[in-house]
Amino acid sequence: MSSLYVFGLGSPYGWDQAGWLAAGALGATFAGLPGIRVDTLSHPVGLFTHPVTPEDGLIFIDCMMGKATPGTVQRFTPQTLPSSQPLLSSHGFDLKSTVDILMEMGFSAKRIHIFAVEAPAQSVPMEAQPQQHFLDQATRVLHATVKIWVEEWWVTGLDNSTV
Repeated sequence: MSSLYVFGLGSPYGWDQAGWLAAGALGATFAGLPGIRVDTLSHPVGLFTHPVTPEDGLIFIDCMMGKATPGTVQRFTPQTLPSSQPLLSSHGFDLKSTVDILMEMGFSAKRIHIFAVEAPAQSVPMEAQPQQHFLDQATRVLHATVKIWVEEWWVTGLDNSTV
């Protein structure tokens, strides 16, 4: 039987917490349901510490800085996921690179979904209270969006999801 893995990406700092916070909420929502696994990752390649197979579904949830209105959730597929800016990093694998590796390993694009909430621009200074308000809102909207998709998967299966 295939599983559905939901991975919250990020860290415990700043906007980057949104993926972790949403994963925590989703983990509580789906606790005890067989076949749904929720975890947090500081790096996308950390998913390889889990027994994922090409038959499994993968959802990544994250915070991003793009061009959408802050707080907007966007859904990406492996084909529509934008490349990130080059990073000076020892691990060298961003989400796009990790998804590309999964595709080369035989994972189906139909089984990989990325949900990202738009963060405010870094150039906009924000005090602690507005930042916490944004994180609370981002967590709620990511949780609600991904919850709908997971519930659809639970009813129809990975290959039949219409969400």
